[in-house]
Amino acid sequence: MSGKNKVFEEVKRIAADITAPNADDVDKKARFPVESLTALKASKILSAGIPESLGGAGLDILEQGELCRILATKCASSAMVLGMHFIKVSSVVHFGKGNTKIEDYLRSVVKQQRLVGSVTSEEGVGGNLRNSITAVEVDGDRFKLTKHSTCLSYGAEADDLLITCRRNKDAAASDQVVVLATNEDFTLQQQGEWDAMGMRGTCSPPFTVTVEAQTWQIFEPDFATIAARTMVPDTHYIWSSIWLGIACDAEARARALVQKRAHKDLTQLPENARDLAELEIRLDRFKDTVKSVGECYLKAHVADDEALLTSMAFSLKINGLKLNASQLVTDICMRAMAICGFAGYLNNTPYSIARHLRDALSAAPMIGNGRIIETNATHLLAFKGDGL
Repeated sequence: MSGKNKVFEEVKRIAADITAPNADDVDKKARFPVESLTALKASKILSAGIPESLGGAGLDILEQGELCRILATKCASSAMVLGMHFIKVSSVVHFGKGNTKIEDYLRSVVKQQRLVGSVTSEEGVGGNLRNSITAVEVDGDRFKLTKHSTCLSYGAEADDLLITCRRNKDAAASDQVVVLATNEDFTLQQQGEWDAMGMRGTCSPPFTVTVEAQTWQIFEPDFATIAARTMVPDTHYIWSSIWLGIACDAEARARALVQKRAHKDLTQLPENARDLAELEIRLDRFKDTVKSVGECYLKAHVADDEALLTSMAFSLKINGLKLNASQLVTDICMRAMAICGFAGYLNNTPYSIARHLRDALSAAPMIGNGRIIETNATHLLAFKGDGL
């Protein structure tokens, strides 16, 4: 069995044997899925996207997305933690090439299975990823910053953080850089509680983050380049894969219930069987959308096609993936619940869709759909191509 196949088999085992039995408790208590993450670290899954030359498994972004989809069929919170980590590491890998210190850091991620978190949200910017208030303050070969994050994903559990901020105190809000802060560089002060409708195990309350670190930890390209080249497409693809995992399990539960009803009377089509067939069409559409856009992105990523990846056509396509996926996951979960009826509405049945639906509803506000639609609308006013 190849190294990549072993990674997939391990994640399937962890999902079935460890993630699934703890999913309801993680959701109910809004607690970090420590059992899943402990198992993922023990199996070296956190370094799956790091090149083999640095000790990782060398999985591409589509393969990483599939790992997240598998995990999401059992617990979306566990999958989202892994997915957010993969997204951050992907940017470090791509923009750290040839940088000895960053490559040494990536080796430490492999060896220690360090969990990398994200600090892109900030008080006062209205959810706009491409604006920052906090500025880097450089003094010689060191820098410091203090950022008030409104939602720091699994912040208390993260070993390291990638943080967006203004280049300096005189820079415009959109003139941003990304800094890497390791756990010895930062302190956290929690500012609120995490009691969300869904994705409760991601444990993402607001924090004030204070950092003092070395200037080599400030990435060379500006955030606009990093966002367009890796972070935004990685985010939309990984998140869509997670939402697909939620939808796949919702459909599987609805199908199991309809099949159970069919076995009671083989002479007629059971109630809601046609609804199940309609649901399957939507799930196939979801799978095809994720696959086609993912393959387009991977081809451009492997070719390092900067012109394509920063083009209006690609922005429309990758934004469209996020919009489609966030709408389809909710629609599929709602339809699955309607098929399952009261058994789907209850929390304590094998056919419950309650957690799935609550997790699915997080999709629209994550990088808000309204903001993405505005971006696409602006692009379309100037777009003259035929798309990709």
